[in-house]
Amino acid sequence: MTADDPKATSSLFDATRLKLAREARGLKKGDLAREVGVTPAAIGQFESGAAKPRASTLAQLALALRFPVGFFAYTGEPVRQPDVADTFFRSLRRTKQTDRQRAIAHATLVSLLLGSLEQRLTLPSVEIPDDLHIQGDVSSDHVEEVAGAVRRVWEIPSGPVKHVVRLLETKGIVVVRNPSGYDIDAFSAWYPARPIVVLADDKGSFERSRFDAAHELGHLVMHADPAPGDRVLETQAHRFASAFLMPRNDIIEQLPGNRVDWQGLVALKRVWGVSIQALLYRARTLGTLSELSYENAVRTINRRGWRRQEPGYLGPPEEPRLINAALEKLEELGMSMDDLARETNLGPVVLAELVGSAGTTVVHL
Repeated sequence: MTADDPKATSSLFDATRLKLAREARGLKKGDLAREVGVTPAAIGQFESGAAKPRASTLAQLALALRFPVGFFAYTGEPVRQPDVADTFFRSLRRTKQTDRQRAIAHATLVSLLLGSLEQRLTLPSVEIPDDLHIQGDVSSDHVEEVAGAVRRVWEIPSGPVKHVVRLLETKGIVVVRNPSGYDIDAFSAWYPARPIVVLADDKGSFERSRFDAAHELGHLVMHADPAPGDRVLETQAHRFASAFLMPRNDIIEQLPGNRVDWQGLVALKRVWGVSIQALLYRARTLGTLSELSYENAVRTINRRGWRRQEPGYLGPPEEPRLINAALEKLEELGMSMDDLARETNLGPVVLAELVGSAGTTVVHL
């Protein structure tokens, strides 16, 4: 069977791959049905496995979705696409269902690519501590202890974390950026072999992106059972990120007291690679800043329009590098991107989209 053989692929049609491709494009069943010239019910039957598309219909589906025909063939191993309930999404109210599904589908395609990469390369093993899970609404001190434990296990020296995204990648966590064009916050999910963290692509904020990555790490370390949008879990992950990036003993003497020095905060922001708002939150959590002083500082930030764009620009966000490094290694072994596109049946268009989401800088493993 070749990747452009609709008749052969139709006999091996995998319903889950059609759903995956449709959701990756952000289309509803009715949208795809109109493009292909069938009914939404027919799309539903194809995706449920109740019916298989004819070869001509499959060719039209592939064209509309910009996937190779061969992508829709069963490979002997089912695609594992998590539901929203299996992921750590910040909020279910602030994001559209199609955007959530599209983001999950994107991460699932990344996992398929990883499966092919790991057949030829040895990627970093997953080194997430599995004995730090928490249950229920534990104290802030408990979360502080968990963050400190991760730093000790990973042998992170005191002070700021130099590169959060690269640190996660060295510990076997795959980090990608979601394609622009749909609105989600960062999220994470466990796939069969390793976790994938998806960071937003449109924030353009070095410090916010680092905090997002640390937040998702908090979920992966502390929470065995995802509960998307759960306020308790989100608060815990937020506290973890704060403590992980700004350990109590390392930063407490540097944090503002009840008189906020804005120039000093900008300087501190540059040292720690976190936002002014995160520094103020940390100061309140550790008690160097009173609740009243914190509220006054937040009002000042809102009045000056700093909630979206703070002073002290730190540059573009940290970029993921692991997948691109693996691709460079494959090229050294004689396997081109075109070869990989054919082998995975992702095709050049989808593969380019996935590689772009993994960052643009290529480094060696």
